Amino acid sequence: MNNRHFTGLTLLLLVMALTTITGCQRNMPNAETVVGAIHEAADLATTELKVRKVAVYDSDNHEHFDLTDPTTWKLGERKCVVPVEATLTYGYDWSQITVDRVRIDEERRVLEVRLPAPKLIDAGYAEDVDESQVVCIATGLRDPIGHELIEQVKQEAFEQIKQEDYCPLIASELRTNAEVILTTIARQLGYERAIIIDDPK
Repeated sequence: MNNRHFTGLTLLLLVMALTTITGCQRNMPNAETVVGAIHEAADLATTELKVRKVAVYDSDNHEHFDLTDPTTWKLGERKCVVPVEATLTYGYDWSQITVDRVRIDEERRVLEVRLPAPKLIDAGYAEDVDESQVVCIATGLRDPIGHELIEQVKQEAFEQIKQEDYCPLIASELRTNAEVILTTIARQLGYERAIIIDDPK
């Protein structure tokens, strides 16, 4: 009698468990819900990159600099070499993820997300300058190069750095970070994981 009662209780629990699993499968979030969860969870997925450059100012030719014998410089020339360190933040804008960029693989319980192209999200440079690393020389009757000009050189160098596309250097890390975030979101919604798929060529 006790064995029958135990067996019946076991079967009942098994049926309840299967019913619960089936119900969960039926009620898995659709693409609209997934996109909403992605937008709510995060605005951006970003990765930082440090870029170090040497900025050069030459009063005779602003776009080129040669280390020559100072005795050959023209009267009134000023030259300045300044190290610049910029921080570039690249990332994916989650707000650009729409329903047509999400595919649900119900059999594998996987979210497939097609991300927008990464872009430069933010940029800045170190304002403090190690004076021992700055080389400034003024010849003739020109005034010595001061802090204002050094800041101008740094700013111009920073603007040039921003024009360069450094994203390919961190593309793999950026993609991995985004996939980790998306997998966390996917599991919260009841899926196994999320994978990133590439845009069709």
